[in-house]
Amino acid sequence: MCLLFVLMIVVPTIELYLLIQIGQYIGPVNTIALIILTGLTGSILMKMEGWRAWKNLKKELLDGRLPGKRIADGFLILLGGIFLITPGVLTDCLGLLLIFPLTRSFFRERLIEVLKDKIKIHASSIITVYPENTNRDHDDSNVITVYPENTHDDSDQSLRSLSENAREDERRD
Repeated sequence: MCLLFVLMIVVPTIELYLLIQIGQYIGPVNTIALIILTGLTGSILMKMEGWRAWKNLKKELLDGRLPGKRIADGFLILLGGIFLITPGVLTDCLGLLLIFPLTRSFFRERLIEVLKDKIKIHASSIITVYPENTNRDHDDSNVITVYPENTHDDSDQSLRSLSENAREDERRD
């Protein structure tokens, strides 16, 4: 609720104040031109950096590596582009920081730290691994299902219901 309040009320109010101050200093026509220019620049930068991130992601996939950093880069580039397209001074500064590779690496590491913590908390209870070239409809002899140990006292029931739901989903498929 507090974050939503900040995003919907405080940030636009600060942005409006800054745009009015800039408009008084450089004039309304130049302020509007600045807003349009940052929007166009944001879309161009997002496209250029997005293609670079996409090529790096494909290269890592072809090399057989998990592209976690490249996915984070793509997300940050998209977010930066959205901030640059959004009219405002603060969002433009944040958008530029997210798009440029030197500053994006800082945000990428913070994002990965946050996601690692979230993944540890919300890890899946059942993991099913299908080997390559396995026909999932007919051949279950190569399927590995892992049930991780759970240290929560009240989670036995939820684990049972999760495994039952997984089995039902497998039957439906």
